[in-house]
Amino acid sequence: MLSTWGQGMVGPSQWKDAGCVNPSLKGVKMPDTAVKPGDTGVPNAYLQYNEYICYDVSQVRLRYLLRVRM
Repeated sequence: MLSTWGQGMVGPSQWKDAGCVNPSLKGVKMPDTAVKPGDTGVPNAYLQYNEYICYDVSQVRLRYLLRVRM
């Protein structure tokens, strides 16, 4: 696998178990949107947010987790 994780200055402050959204996701961590993002503490970070750079598109499998209130 050829990929790079560019660490940013701002990221999720807290994570929570995605089982609260759907029981089948128990054990998966997702950002807690009730808490504002904060400083990641990465020294000399140039990027504003984390970036995931993949050099071979065949390695990419997009997945989305949405929580919608209506």
